[in-house]
Amino acid sequence: MRRTVLIAAGATAGLLALRTATKGRGPAVMETMMSRCWEMLPEEAPPVRMLHDLSTIREQNDRILRLLEQRMDSPS
Repeated sequence: MRRTVLIAAGATAGLLALRTATKGRGPAVMETMMSRCWEMLPEEAPPVRMLHDLSTIREQNDRILRLLEQRMDSPS
């Protein structure tokens, strides 16, 4: 019980210190942390694959839309 209270107090103090140290720079610090996390992820990680898949889907959709526009513009 005593150990749990000490751990909780330490975690709270750490979070408060981090919040005070990053006051006014929160979004910049978060952006830096997230970019470092993305750099450490392997290429096969699910979030990275998901983003690649989304860009592939966008490219395919753009290609399909261009083809449809060409068909509508050309006389039949």
